[in-house]
Amino acid sequence: MQQLSEQVSTLAGLLPGLIDEVKNVVERQDKLEKGAAAPSVPPALHQQPFPAAGTPGASAPLGALAKQLPSPAKVPSQVLGSPPLKVPKAVSANVDQSDPSLARAVTQQGEALSLLVAHLVAQGESLDFGAFSGSVSGKGAARREKLQAELSSGSSSFFLQVLQGAHRRLYPALPCPTSLEAMRLQGRLSLVTYLERQGGYNQQRTMGIFMLLLASIADAFLRDDPHAAMEHLGLALAATEQATADGGRWDLGFLLTLLEDPAPSMFSAKASPANSRLRAFSPLVPPALASVTLAYVREVDLLSQRRRDTVQPSRAPASPTGEEHDTGQRLLHILVMALNYVYHDCSFVPAPLLERLPNSAQQRCLHYLGGLV
Repeated sequence: MQQLSEQVSTLAGLLPGLIDEVKNVVERQDKLEKGAAAPSVPPALHQQPFPAAGTPGASAPLGALAKQLPSPAKVPSQVLGSPPLKVPKAVSANVDQSDPSLARAVTQQGEALSLLVAHLVAQGESLDFGAFSGSVSGKGAARREKLQAELSSGSSSFFLQVLQGAHRRLYPALPCPTSLEAMRLQGRLSLVTYLERQGGYNQQRTMGIFMLLLASIADAFLRDDPHAAMEHLGLALAATEQATADGGRWDLGFLLTLLEDPAPSMFSAKASPANSRLRAFSPLVPPALASVTLAYVREVDLLSQRRRDTVQPSRAPASPTGEEHDTGQRLLHILVMALNYVYHDCSFVPAPLLERLPNSAQQRCLHYLGGLV
């Protein structure tokens, strides 16, 4: 993936030069086409003006004048005209190659390809090519700081992205509006309706009530009614504090919000998606924010792991103590006795056989059984 990124960057650097060369070739061909003037062909003798009286040409005999006249045409009905111009082959080839439409199409394709490569290079920051490597790139932290700067400067559009996610979920077959003004003109979207249709708060009733308060405030902003948004926000603050004072119970707190009882479908189980791997985040989470957050989490985890390895290096496993060794030997002895008993068809094994020292094969077997114990 890193090689692909480098190749895309190299291609982006070469495209402007290629476009300039194409433009220079087109300009030179245009100059050749304009400079290729038609060869000067003298008009026919019968079209030339008669010489004035007293000039040397007037005393020329008629025979010499007849020799200079062209031969008559074989087809009487054909009208005589000036001979066709013979353009040199090199000039005609240049004219054929310098088709204005073809040159314009080549130039447009080059510019489109240049824009595409520039877009891919710009989007290269959001593609984490080193996500599966052990190196810390820092791209996730940098993009997170960029999003924080956009949020603090007021140039972010998270509210619009959240509304677009809800619109795609509710109306997948309709085009998604690209601005808040278009959302308001449609008047179709409502986050409260989104909560009622999607549900999913069957095991999180408290979070469902809190989400209902936020959805009411968001709908007020979507209707461009800041007064209603402020009123819902004030009631939500008061109700939340009251619920905290009541130990997390919203019996009295929800009544303070002056909202109607939520629809039962809001507290139903959410249907599982067809492909769970495509639903790493909820539909309201913007994809750009999700990718930045995942990259940031990976970087923080990797840094934490490296810090733990540096501060507390991995130690070799401690050797077993004497008591642990004796316990292992006892368990090994019991296991061997049981296997001998089974091997001799559950009959008594003579003691002299048990007192013999194990050979090499038996030592390997005991070592294997000791590892299992």
